[in-house]
Amino acid sequence: MKNIGILGSCVSRDIFEIGHNHDCKIVHYTARTSLGTIFSEPQVDTFFVNEMKSDFQRRMVLSDIEKKFPLGIKESTVDFFLIDLIDERFSILETAPGKTITLSAELSSILSKKKNKYKLIRSGSKEFREEWLSGWHQMIDLLDSINLLQKTVVNRVYLQSQTNAGVKFNKGLVDKMNDFLFWAYSIQERSLQNFQFIDYGNKLKCPDEHKWGIAPFHYDDSSKTHALDQLKSKGFL
Repeated sequence: MKNIGILGSCVSRDIFEIGHNHDCKIVHYTARTSLGTIFSEPQVDTFFVNEMKSDFQRRMVLSDIEKKFPLGIKESTVDFFLIDLIDERFSILETAPGKTITLSAELSSILSKKKNKYKLIRSGSKEFREEWLSGWHQMIDLLDSINLLQKTVVNRVYLQSQTNAGVKFNKGLVDKMNDFLFWAYSIQERSLQNFQFIDYGNKLKCPDEHKWGIAPFHYDDSSKTHALDQLKSKGFL
């Protein structure tokens, strides 16, 4: 049994649903969180989550607000740690100097007009990249301190321009996110080795039906199978 830690999205989590992979267990999962906020100071007020009906959404947003990730990963016994950057599509809110939170879709709908009183740091902007870079450097230090750096894998995905049947996604949004992803992966390459990346070539495909809805980052089963094969060939599974 391989114990897995994940920082990312369903892009990485759903890989382990393929073929009912009973040899894997996700023991730590953090989603809806940008690297640009994960090491900032905890928020004092957690009113943000009071109206959320989904336990999962509440748990993930609360984890970001209270900055639970560093202690959580330290206390988890994982065989390898998988990161994807799809949730970097969300912007950041600075609620006070030194205090930031990820403006996930769930949080945005709850805050409504209240978010206008906070400073917005737009995803992909220069300031966003500065916050992300600071978070990545702190992540490297943390993983190194708990002997997890060499057991870290980046799921290097890019947004797709269309579904398998040719339904096109918003080109501007796809190009903007992929530009950020290319930049972020180039930063990560400086800290990690080649074997620590899952690459897809032309194997990433977006189906026309998906349990989470069609999106440029919701991939088909063949893409997930490829990721599993990559993890196995690299010795992580």
